[in-house]
Amino acid sequence: MGTEIGEPLFGDGQKLELPGESDSRRVREQLGFVRKLVRERYRVELTATDGDLEIIQRILDDGVFNKTQTYELQSLGLAFGEAIRGKLGLDWVVVEDIYGRDPALQFRQSAITVFPLTMISKRVEDGKKVDLENIALGIQDLIDEHKDNADSSQVGHDTIWKKLRRKLPFR
Repeated sequence: MGTEIGEPLFGDGQKLELPGESDSRRVREQLGFVRKLVRERYRVELTATDGDLEIIQRILDDGVFNKTQTYELQSLGLAFGEAIRGKLGLDWVVVEDIYGRDPALQFRQSAITVFPLTMISKRVEDGKKVDLENIALGIQDLIDEHKDNADSSQVGHDTIWKKLRRKLPFR
């Protein structure tokens, strides 16, 4: 038994849903923005694989966006999410709370849910160095640590959420 669509996710008013048309459109638009930037600036195409991490990291290292460019940084976050999605076995979902709806990636309908939208923007806004490879490895470690219990209720949402926030402050 995993975390079902419509079920409260973390007990603090957050609800998990499948992406609706407006959610999908938002993600497509933001990914389109990054694809266009990469094509024009670096003359390569994003492939929605972990090979994109190097390109997204280069955008960050080149200082293309500053900390006030939240939309652009969050678009990079979604591109990062798309890059790790397939390799780590994650699916796009939407988490809704009192602040709105945000795209997230979930592992096998479990409590393992990460928020790539803000993974980059929050770090840049806080003046921190962003190391996408390290972030991806941290997510992989978290999944590896809990994947045996991910499809059961043995590991609660709160336990995973607390560990995740300690390892990688996403939001």
